[in-house]
Amino acid sequence: MVTEHDQRLTEEQLLLDHNYDGIRELDNDLPPWWKNLFYVTIIFAVVYLFYYHVLGAGDSQTAAYINEMQSNDPNYLPPATVAKAEGFQWDYTAPYYGREDLTPQKRAELDQLVRDAASKIVAAQGQTAVAAAAALKFDQLIVLAMSKADSVNLAILQTDFPAQYDQFKSGAVVDLQPVAQPEALPEMNPLTDAASLAAGAEVFKVNCIPCHNAAGEGGIGPNLTDNYWIHGGKYSQIVNTINIGVPAKGMIAWNRTLKPNQIQEVASFIRTLKGTNPPNPKDPQGTLYEGD
Repeated sequence: MVTEHDQRLTEEQLLLDHNYDGIRELDNDLPPWWKNLFYVTIIFAVVYLFYYHVLGAGDSQTAAYINEMQSNDPNYLPPATVAKAEGFQWDYTAPYYGREDLTPQKRAELDQLVRDAASKIVAAQGQTAVAAAAALKFDQLIVLAMSKADSVNLAILQTDFPAQYDQFKSGAVVDLQPVAQPEALPEMNPLTDAASLAAGAEVFKVNCIPCHNAAGEGGIGPNLTDNYWIHGGKYSQIVNTINIGVPAKGMIAWNRTLKPNQIQEVASFIRTLKGTNPPNPKDPQGTLYEGD
């Protein structure tokens, strides 16, 4: 049986020869649970070292990051910087920098652009086209977004995705599903009143500038200010081209997006561009039209 005297002697033996602000310390052993936890951390560190860095069985943080990026974008390629010294070559890959420098804000903007494109596809071709779009590769989705973007958003996409913009500019189109061609609109006369032409100018500004440029001088699409027309320069032919589109060249059938009166208004406005001679016009394409 331990008496108070024995306990007091034990404490005196354990008492360390120092104090801090009157606080004196006993040289007690660490609690078993604390020492066991410390031993576990040592064992874990050794296992971790061999598993990830010696055996290479597990993905490093860099590899895990790249795998996650590639799961979202199959075309993701981390940029490599190659250095050479004394005949040896080292490949350095920066894991936290992508093919495009996408901040969270730009990712959100891109997501919205693709959503807007998908909503237009729903209106034009139905929900089955959206399912087809979901299977597209990253580059195709960007080109698809470019084909549906207005001039402001197209400029954003051009800055962020120059390689995909080159594909878009070259006429690359995303073929979602074949669509039956609607019947051509009947013969009609162009609109000449100021209100209709102003409405047509607004439709042109929102939908046509990305391909034909602001003054109609041509870009991805043909020049609309000369007398040469690929699909006919008669007013009814212009309306028909806008109505059914030219899918082989990347021009969608606008009757799925625009109302019949809007098609007539923008076709009438396009006729007013004839002979305006804007700077840097695209070379003539198609056949000379000598009508009014």
